[in-house]
Amino acid sequence: MELDRRLLLAHCAAHALSVIFGLLAVIPLALNGSAFKGRCALFSQGFWRTENLTFSGGGTGEVSHLVVRQWGPPAACQFPTFVGVFTVLYGAVQGWRSLFYLHRRHDEGECDPQPGTALLVQHHH
Repeated sequence: MELDRRLLLAHCAAHALSVIFGLLAVIPLALNGSAFKGRCALFSQGFWRTENLTFSGGGTGEVSHLVVRQWGPPAACQFPTFVGVFTVLYGAVQGWRSLFYLHRRHDEGECDPQPGTALLVQHHH
């Protein structure tokens, strides 16, 4: 029974990590999508331009900005966003499910969350 509990705990931890890593992919992609008005910055071509400006009060300063020649294909941002959102949702559901079974301590009957763990535990005894 202790092995089953440890496997469920490892399962919860793995899904928690998948949620964290999914968010680490989705959040920057969403921020870039909103900053670039829906255009994809991945695989785009461009350069930084620095310009010297003279202000009306007599002061000068430098301004740099990004000049994009060609934006990346939309699929380059849509696919990683889809995979990241799916990973977050799937990891959250499976992690919650594993946590539920970990705290409820269901017997190894028909309600076992991972049928392979019951076979593994029986094989080692």
